[in-house]
Amino acid sequence: MIFERLRGCAPRRSERGKRYFTGHDGVITSPGGGNDSNRGEKHPALALWRLEQPWPRSHPVGGWLRLLDYQFPLQAGRSDRRVGKVDLLGATDRGRLMVIELKVKPRSTGARGDSPLLALMEGLRYAAVVAANRDVIACEAKALFQKDVTDEPPIVQILAPLTWWTGWLELAGSTRRAAGEWEPAFARLTADIEEGRLGVPVECMALDDIGDGGIAYGADGRTPTLNRTPRLYPVHPSEKRPVGNALILPKPGEQA
Repeated sequence: MIFERLRGCAPRRSERGKRYFTGHDGVITSPGGGNDSNRGEKHPALALWRLEQPWPRSHPVGGWLRLLDYQFPLQAGRSDRRVGKVDLLGATDRGRLMVIELKVKPRSTGARGDSPLLALMEGLRYAAVVAANRDVIACEAKALFQKDVTDEPPIVQILAPLTWWTGWLELAGSTRRAAGEWEPAFARLTADIEEGRLGVPVECMALDDIGDGGIAYGADGRTPTLNRTPRLYPVHPSEKRPVGNALILPKPGEQA
């Protein structure tokens, strides 16, 4: 399996004396700050992390998720330059790591952006590297967050605004004919990934559209902040009603 091969040859930052949690402070480091035209998923991820709150998980799993870090590094050295960063790394209330692949629509009119399949492949690639370094990541998480991490494979979550999901779920005409009925094939693939040897659960989640107007950058222009907490919706692409009802945020007493 490709996942297992990636896990076997994954970069290992600890062997180079590098940490995984590098002390992110929620401030944009690029010179352009809030005017950075290449911000893509980076700024929304940072803004979500800055909310510092638990996020609900869908039924029947239940429970909640805590976002531990954004732009989580995986490279160990220059030779790993093609290895990207995890948009958001989280941990569930049960201690299972979650690799969150965040997607947004490009600014160009009519563009849908990366497909759900590409998002899944990217998430699995990052999950393989995280799984290979689980013990080190777990030790750092325990020291920094007092969080016990299980030895289970990471969960892969595809997270995107409703407009991104709608662009792929409501294909029509020649675009639909070219793409085909991708939803059932996607559902079978994610089921095989979880139920097969990998044992990697795949979740699809939508959140309220943030948009450029939904992110403020503070007086310094470098601190992305959301003006409200977006709601989360479970997404099951192959179902007749693919986007479910908004999930309820856990109460303070349920976050232990």
